[in-house]
Amino acid sequence: MPMDFLNKYDSLLPFIYREMDGEEARTVAENIAADFEMRQVLDEVLMGKMMLPKVQFNPAPASITNILNYSRLAMAA
Repeated sequence: MPMDFLNKYDSLLPFIYREMDGEEARTVAENIAADFEMRQVLDEVLMGKMMLPKVQFNPAPASITNILNYSRLAMAA
């Protein structure tokens, strides 16, 4: 089943981040293998992903404590 133009490229990010089921991933992989232009776009998106900073956000310990305290109060009510 051929994908229309927009869906073809919209599927690349979920494919890269493994946010689709196996059948969808196989369909996208087949389309990438059969479509040189789609492969070029995939390569560009992968290059962009590699250039993103590897930022990890960790909440302050006080924030975690506040959330846990709030949760305890909510469960007691």
